[in-house]
Amino acid sequence: MLAKGAKLTVLAVKVSILAIAVAFLYGLTTFYLFGGRFLGLEEKGVQITDVEINTGETVTPDILMGWLGVERDAPLFASRRFGANDLRAAMVRAMANPTLASLYVSREFTGKVTIHATERKPLARIAGRGLAIDRDGYVFAFRKTGKDSLVDIEGSVPAGLQAGNRIVPSSLDASIAMAQGRSVPSAMGVAALRLIDYLAEGSSPLPLSAIGSVNTDNQDYLKIIFKDGRTARLAWDCMKSSQAADGLDYLAAQIAGLAKAMTSREGRAHRHFDFTIKGRGYGLR
Repeated sequence: MLAKGAKLTVLAVKVSILAIAVAFLYGLTTFYLFGGRFLGLEEKGVQITDVEINTGETVTPDILMGWLGVERDAPLFASRRFGANDLRAAMVRAMANPTLASLYVSREFTGKVTIHATERKPLARIAGRGLAIDRDGYVFAFRKTGKDSLVDIEGSVPAGLQAGNRIVPSSLDASIAMAQGRSVPSAMGVAALRLIDYLAEGSSPLPLSAIGSVNTDNQDYLKIIFKDGRTARLAWDCMKSSQAADGLDYLAAQIAGLAKAMTSREGRAHRHFDFTIKGRGYGLR
């Protein structure tokens, strides 16, 4: 067996070898990735020579490149510090913008940077605001063409929403950790989204294009305002459920009844409809 002094010597040699190996790998990695210094040699970092970018109409290429700090002829790697990831930090800041649903960025050592950004798809507009809302309840800025064709969601809760908010069915849902933004409980707001989303599929006898706005102020029913001036009160079982699928069949049945009533010979003379009771509907002049 080795004496105590010999053991200490062997241990010191092992530690020295490990330290040399770590230093070597550090220098080699820094030199290869960041154009850093290695054994006194200085190498100029790779520069960005080509940028391929796909994005939407609201977050334009110039805006996105500014957020990410990507510019032609700029260094491919902004920092020479080992382990630094300035691009990832910039991506996190960019994704804080509510309009973006996803963001992908890749860098090649040829100097090419590829950026793919996906904007949220609007389902409806917030009445009187330059904001849209998607089927998942996320509120965001929206400048795309065709926004005038979207249905307005109006009421006291929508009027106070800001970009970055997300409406959820209840305060219990609001307490669940959200991916981003601030959650706002609004069972009727979510019900309005479910109604519009169902009609947007195109299989309903009631066309979405006939609707101008949906009011969410009443806690028992939605008020639909049609473009021809007619209105309808609508409610269905499980409309406030946390799970959208719970009330889908009930919604479909109520919509079918409303569409039949509005297009019938008697119903054409009515200006207001009440479909708040399951299986029953009323037309009022």
